[in-house]
Amino acid sequence: MSDQLHLLNLFVSQDPRRGVPSASAIGRVEACPASHQMAQLSGDNSGKWSKFGDAIHEALATGETSKLDAAQMETFEMCSEQLERMLSEWAGDDEIIAIHRDSKRLGLTSIGGVVEVTDETTAKLVNTGLADVIALKFSKADQAWSFFIADHKTLRGEVPEAADNPQLRNLAVLVAKRLRCVAGRVCVIQPWAGKPTLADFDTDLLRGASEWLDAVLHRERNATPDDRKAGAHCHYCPANATCSTFRQLATSPVEAMTRVLPQDGKTARAALFARAMELDADTLAGFVKHLRLVGWWSAAIEGAAKKRAESDVEFQRYFRLKPGSPREKITDVQTVFTRSCELGVAPANFSAACSITKAGLKGLIAGATGLKGKALEAKMAEVLQGATESK
Repeated sequence: MSDQLHLLNLFVSQDPRRGVPSASAIGRVEACPASHQMAQLSGDNSGKWSKFGDAIHEALATGETSKLDAAQMETFEMCSEQLERMLSEWAGDDEIIAIHRDSKRLGLTSIGGVVEVTDETTAKLVNTGLADVIALKFSKADQAWSFFIADHKTLRGEVPEAADNPQLRNLAVLVAKRLRCVAGRVCVIQPWAGKPTLADFDTDLLRGASEWLDAVLHRERNATPDDRKAGAHCHYCPANATCSTFRQLATSPVEAMTRVLPQDGKTARAALFARAMELDADTLAGFVKHLRLVGWWSAAIEGAAKKRAESDVEFQRYFRLKPGSPREKITDVQTVFTRSCELGVAPANFSAACSITKAGLKGLIAGATGLKGKALEAKMAEVLQGATESK
């Protein structure tokens, strides 16, 4: 028992992915073997991911919630409650030996072993993964070690259920090999999507998952640009702005509809609408399905342009970033609360709107005073005077 505890207690910090496919992207790599190499060439695109979710994940790992706003705190509490319930059901009559909510990144080596990834790691890695939660128990019935892995999803987006989740299958392989477990359970906790989903692995399923992972990684290592495959997995691909395969899939309906349009914008829009109305049902339905891809392509182009405008001198001949309007944050909530109550805002309503935003405060003051337009703006300025901070 001491060996497994020692190994689990080593999983206490984070480390970069070391340039190899990670569990979080393994589903995309399976669908498009060339995507990892393209993502490596595209550079760091971390700025496009959700800061909302990052803060919640940090709080779930550390237990420190002081930086969370009201919406984040609600998600944190739901994730925590669901996790505790899932752990209790998994443990059953057995004792949970250890739980790590901020685990160490694990790496699969080229010879099939699994190591903890640290600054001193010199082994050649082919895959890494980082679990949100890892728990360990010794099953009395089977006289063997078993693992529990949980993945927190803090938003409402579509996420594969645990049984069909490539990320969790990848993590199950890494954890089972590293901790020498013969069975385990994986869990997706996404409270805004409903109840957690679960999948259990026995020895045979773990063996199958390991063979699947080896096959995915083999195809990735030998991929060429001809192996690019476009689809829903392109949404989170860092290379989507420069991928001609994705561009062709996303824009082909647009190109088909926009051939030979009038120069005048109003007339062109009317012509497009007329063409859309003439489409048969199957074609129109197919175009509707492509709308998400068109949106992703548009967002990818805008994100790439902003990134290039920050540092690419050549690109700055065409576009430059301009300072935006300063964001004002309410820092002295007590003063704002007192002034709002003096205007007739009910304390209960103010509390219900917290963490209070300027938009929420404006609605409360408008409801309490009946003011509109410039008069409302002036009253807002009085209430906020000396109680905000611009960034």
